[in-house]
Amino acid sequence: MIFGKARKSDLVEILKLVEKDFSYTGFDRKKLEQRLSDSDLAVFRLSLGKRLAGFSEIEFFDDGSARLNAISVAEELRGRDLGKKLLDLTVRELRKTDVERVFLLVKRDNVIAKNLYAQCGFRFAGLHDRTIDNSAIERMELEINPEMIAN
Repeated sequence: MIFGKARKSDLVEILKLVEKDFSYTGFDRKKLEQRLSDSDLAVFRLSLGKRLAGFSEIEFFDDGSARLNAISVAEELRGRDLGKKLLDLTVRELRKTDVERVFLLVKRDNVIAKNLYAQCGFRFAGLHDRTIDNSAIERMELEINPEMIAN
């Protein structure tokens, strides 16, 4: 298992995951390529051998916070704790930065994702003021403690 920054060569596989799990964004290859080079974003990849297993995207803000915009694991690889591993590794990367708090938005009815986030320390922080796909959106947060970087 290899974790690191996503590369342009990952775009096709990342786009497949985005189209399936985040179709409401309307992202295409060009938009994803722009996001890879945006200094306010970090896109990470998790691979098994040569195969992309999943990705995560973090957006950084000037107030010391960051938002987990996306996390996705290839459907045929789900159920192997790869989502938890990917999220743990992403948070570990955040602990190397000046980020003090990371938050995310999740559909209220997405119980599987909310359980994953809770296992990784995220806590419910309130309802968001909009909906996605006619679903209420919850905000979950995690305080980042740099001393918690595991070896």
